[in-house]
Amino acid sequence: MLLQLSKGLYLESLSIELLLLAIWKEALDACNLFMDASHDGNFSESSPEHFLPKTDDSSLNAARGLDFSRPVSVCSWVESGFMKAYDRAEKISHILRKSYG
Repeated sequence: MLLQLSKGLYLESLSIELLLLAIWKEALDACNLFMDASHDGNFSESSPEHFLPKTDDSSLNAARGLDFSRPVSVCSWVESGFMKAYDRAEKISHILRKSYG
């Protein structure tokens, strides 16, 4: 019974990580699309003020080194999030393969 419960928790964890990985992948695709469009000049007339939320409190983002006014910073953050989600999913998958064959 305990073995089945443990396996069920790992399967649930893997399902959640795969869902998060899919979300990060969508964000990564959006970043790549935006960066490609900005290199093509499609957003040359746009400025960050037109598409970024207005907030007065940026201390949390500054502490993370994230600057929403710089698309490169956001894309770097998204790439990092994607890789972390991938690593977590891979670790859980490895545990399931090793433990439950």
